[in-house]
Amino acid sequence: MNHRLAILALGAAAMSLGACGSRATSARPPIPSANYSLVAATAPASAGALIGMGAATLLGRFGSPALQVPEGESLMLQWKAPGCTLDAYLYPNRRGGTETTHVEARGPDGSSVDRDACIRALEAQR
Repeated sequence: MNHRLAILALGAAAMSLGACGSRATSARPPIPSANYSLVAATAPASAGALIGMGAATLLGRFGSPALQVPEGESLMLQWKAPGCTLDAYLYPNRRGGTETTHVEARGPDGSSVDRDACIRALEAQR
């Protein structure tokens, strides 16, 4: 097992166990570190497949986000590919973490673009 992956797995386990003990709320969700090493899944993702994914899984699939915007307990992560921008919105789940609940894609002019095509473009640039 890769050393960084092992550290990430231990950190995720510690966060999960910490969430089990109490439901203390924080002012902000944890923003994922850019220091990760996850192998992206071989099958291309679709927008529907991203729903329910946590931040670490998204980082493993798309790399470091261009923008991270915490708001209360939620988090918006944004990635850019040629011709599109993908936003993933993560909200608290019942397990004490956050998960993707909504995904949007838009072109450079702000117009809506095909989310699955944008995801494929992001995966192709990794």
